[in-house]
Amino acid sequence: MGDSKNLYKESHSLLRESQMIILNKYFLRDPSQKWFWFLFSLIVKGLPFLILLHSKPLNDIPGFWGIAHGDSYSYLAPIESFISSGNYQPDFRMPGYGIVFYPFLLLFSKAIACNIIITLQYIAAAISVYYLALTAKNILASNRVFYITFYLFLFSYYTNFYDAYIQTEAFFTAALIFAVYYFTEYYQRGSMKYLLCTSLLLCWLIFMRPVFLPILLLFALLILLNKNLPIASRFKTALLLLIPFLVCDTAWVVRNYSVHRRFIPLTVSALYPYIATSYMQPMFEFEQAWGGSAVLTDNKTSAIDSVPNDIYTSQFNNDSLVHLKDLIASLQQANLDSAKDVAYENELKTKFALYKLSIAKEKPFLYYFIAPLKLTKDFLYGQENRDMLERGKGNPIIGSILVLFNKVLYLLIVLLGFIGAFIVAIKGFRHNYFYWLISLIPLYILIIHPIILRYATNRFLIPAYPFLIACTAYILCEIYARLSQKPI
Repeated sequence: MGDSKNLYKESHSLLRESQMIILNKYFLRDPSQKWFWFLFSLIVKGLPFLILLHSKPLNDIPGFWGIAHGDSYSYLAPIESFISSGNYQPDFRMPGYGIVFYPFLLLFSKAIACNIIITLQYIAAAISVYYLALTAKNILASNRVFYITFYLFLFSYYTNFYDAYIQTEAFFTAALIFAVYYFTEYYQRGSMKYLLCTSLLLCWLIFMRPVFLPILLLFALLILLNKNLPIASRFKTALLLLIPFLVCDTAWVVRNYSVHRRFIPLTVSALYPYIATSYMQPMFEFEQAWGGSAVLTDNKTSAIDSVPNDIYTSQFNNDSLVHLKDLIASLQQANLDSAKDVAYENELKTKFALYKLSIAKEKPFLYYFIAPLKLTKDFLYGQENRDMLERGKGNPIIGSILVLFNKVLYLLIVLLGFIGAFIVAIKGFRHNYFYWLISLIPLYILIIHPIILRYATNRFLIPAYPFLIACTAYILCEIYARLSQKPI
């Protein structure tokens, strides 16, 4: 009897040893073996990418494999215009994303150029999985953090949709990860080539999304706080970091002044010009004042139709909004004369602006607290987000399981990620300023979009998501360390 027990223990021990050997050989290799991790990520990330292309996503570019609709054409049109006429128009988009298209549109058709772009986006996204994990390891000094970050990002399909999309999300998110990685390498090795890579990537990021200009200042601040360098060297290095952006933006300012006769350092408009110059912008701002998520739809009066009953002030009531709805309907008439068109537009602009200000003045709790909370909720888990997480639900075999997996993983990362970001940011003050690289970026994105700018569009969360994963890995490692009494 005793011999059989010993035999069972020995066989069980051998089985566990063989399992650990397989685990270490194929799934827990040394983080320095980058080509293994690259190939692993390309294969795993390639599956949802190919499935997405096979589903024949929405686009009207014959021969293009991916997705092109909505904002996609506002990135392509200026480059096509520049190639055909030498004029970058419309120019409300900074040319960070469009410049990538330029050489491909010169050499190939639009469809082939777009196919090349989404292929590059997929490759960049796959490689960035490894560099995010390596960055988390460099900052938090833990191999365990590397593995958790890598696998959470690898199997989180929330961001995969944008790899095949003609839009900034894929390139921007990958470039942000690369910029943070190269900055950690510069900090640890002191090599200026890493600082140059960081500064060029940050410049490109801002030219894709100008709202991220303060992130450049965060990197400069970390250089100024580096006690390993003399004060003079800190300022010199911080200036070197800023130079690529300052040079490129100076050229952009000169170009804008020659076209618009105005000083425009970043973007001409945060919205489409036809929105920014019409009643639609003040209508959106009115909707955002009470926490409505302003989204451009075919229904021109959606911002009025969805108004709740508790927002009325001394300046407007339901009848006031019905009147504005009638004005909007009148503007859609093809035979409306120009004088009435201008009068209706001006009245709509004036009234929407007045009603927004009255909410801020008479209902400050709604305007300054409830509305940002509602917008933050929509930003993190609104209808747009739920639609993305439910992709694949039509599959009769694993659809429901896939949707459940996507939702649980997403909610876990968002919840633990923001908790981790707050904790890591606080630890940055006490322990290591470098912790701010993975914590302040998602916190900035959360604050700037739904709270300050009041944009609840969920895709703006995409660049924060990888860093939320790194912060989630930190939290999970801390929990493990406390339960096992082992360091992370």
